[in-house]
Amino acid sequence: TSLFQWLPFSGIFMKLPWDMVEVQIENGRIAARGHAGDSAGCAAVSALLYALAGGLENIGQAGRWRIGGGDAEIEIPGAPEAQLLRLMAEVGLRQVAAVRQDIRIADAGRQPRRDALS
Repeated sequence: TSLFQWLPFSGIFMKLPWDMVEVQIENGRIAARGHAGDSAGCAAVSALLYALAGGLENIGQAGRWRIGGGDAEIEIPGAPEAQLLRLMAEVGLRQVAAVRQDIRIADAGRQPRRDALS
């Protein structure tokens, strides 16, 4: 485990007792930074993010995206189909974070909103 973890979106380092993936979800992007405590946690987050990026490419809505080395960011266009894929990825990421201590959603109190698709 790492002794210090970069806290994304805050610009600071903080001592943590375990590795951590922090995910930030917005209508226009999903970003994840850090490493989970084991390969299964990293694989779960990576699979959902690659599925989102691939889905956006398949429907012709791919924006800029990068995934690798403990750092990922996917831009999500406002088209309803793209936002539906964002919602799918968000639900999956929240489900994984709900059962793992090493994956955190930055806005953990917010729930996915279907009306964001309108």
